[in-house]
Amino acid sequence: MGKPGLKVFAPASVANVAVGFDILGFALEQPGDEIIIREGSTPGLIINQITGAGNKLPYEVKKNTAGFAAYRLLEHIGEADRPLEM
Repeated sequence: MGKPGLKVFAPASVANVAVGFDILGFALEQPGDEIIIREGSTPGLIINQITGAGNKLPYEVKKNTAGFAAYRLLEHIGEADRPLEM
C-alpha cells in the first residue's frame, strides 16, 4: 500500500451553480475527476500519474489546471517548496 493521502472528487458537470444541469451535477457519483495528493520526496509539487485521460492532460504543473490551482494555493500560503505529489 502506498503513502496515505488526501482524495478529492469533483463531479464533471458542475460549473456555474444555477438551475438545470448544474444542479443535477451535484447528485452525480460519476463522471468526475479525482485527485489524490500525498507527501513527496523532492521539493515542490509534481504530477506523477494521470489516468483515464488518454494522455491528453499535461504533467507539467503550470500547464495542468488542477496542478496550477494547487501550486498557486501552496505559493499563497508560503509552501511552494513543500514536497507533494498529485
